[in-house]
Amino acid sequence: MNCPHCGIRVSEHEANRCLDAWVAEAVMGKPTRHNAEHWMGWHWTTKDGMRVRWYSTDIRAAWEMLCALQSKARIIRVSNGDGDSCDVNILADALSNGQSAHSKIKDGTLENAPLAICRAALKAV
Repeated sequence: MNCPHCGIRVSEHEANRCLDAWVAEAVMGKPTRHNAEHWMGWHWTTKDGMRVRWYSTDIRAAWEMLCALQSKARIIRVSNGDGDSCDVNILADALSNGQSAHSKIKDGTLENAPLAICRAALKAV
């Protein structure tokens, strides 16, 4: 699966505003637009003008996204894996593609856990 904005594969996409917009669209169901000239520098907003959340770098926003997925997924598990990674598993019985999703980030820390969460969520929808 490739990003509709930049074409990068989900498993290789870095944490950035492009990924945040992809999550807003695919996972949260909020169409977005790119505002390169926005005076606040937000660049990505929803169609109703709201700023796209920083899902890929802010653990609170990533957790909010997981809560939205919770009504569709059977089990969501986030763990520190084998001690040097962040593991995210979404067992996706009720999700649109019926697939389970897994994302693992080596050298897992609190800083890159949102990235692992975003990648797993995108794989699951």
